[in-house]
Amino acid sequence: MSQNSSKKNLYTKNPLRKWEKKLRNAKTEKDKQKAQQMVNALTKKETIPKIIKQPTDNELIDQAIKQNKREFKEKQKKELTDKKTKQLNLEKVKKRADILSIKKQKENDKENEQLKEIEYREEYKKEHNKHIQQIKSHNEHAEQIAQQKNIKELLINKTNNNKKKVNKEYKKYIQMVSKNIEISIQLMIKMNNISYEESKELIYSETHKSE
Repeated sequence: MSQNSSKKNLYTKNPLRKWEKKLRNAKTEKDKQKAQQMVNALTKKETIPKIIKQPTDNELIDQAIKQNKREFKEKQKKELTDKKTKQLNLEKVKKRADILSIKKQKENDKENEQLKEIEYREEYKKEHNKHIQQIKSHNEHAEQIAQQKNIKELLINKTNNNKKKVNKEYKKYIQMVSKNIEISIQLMIKMNNISYEESKELIYSETHKSE
């Protein structure tokens, strides 16, 4: 009994031998197929080691050259891309700086024009006021001319002694004569390159002669 027990344990411990025995003793086709499947599954397949071919020195050199070429091309490509990007950035910065510069120049020009206009208006106002005062300064001389030409009497006759119209027309006449005197003085200054007082004296003397 002990011998039968030891044989049983041996077969149990080795499942491959167990299924090989079942395959031998199989009576039906179904039992035979099942036993064959288990034997196939338990059979250890010998693995054939894969032989790795070691590259030769020439092959290693070729690989290194190809690798260097690839890295060099990638480096060139990156440098070109970086250069283009840098150039575009510089162009953008320059363009923005130009736009800001033009804008600033326009603002400065506009501000200068406004200042010049203010200065011109102030100068014109001063000159205009000065011109008005110079015209008024000739009123006394214009009054003398009006008296010598009997302008008031002529206006009285013309308006049928309408005092309001006489005074209005007389005032216009004095203003017109004073203005003409000032214009003549300014022309004399430009033509003869003399002072205002010298020109005024000459014009006054001419008007006395014409009277």
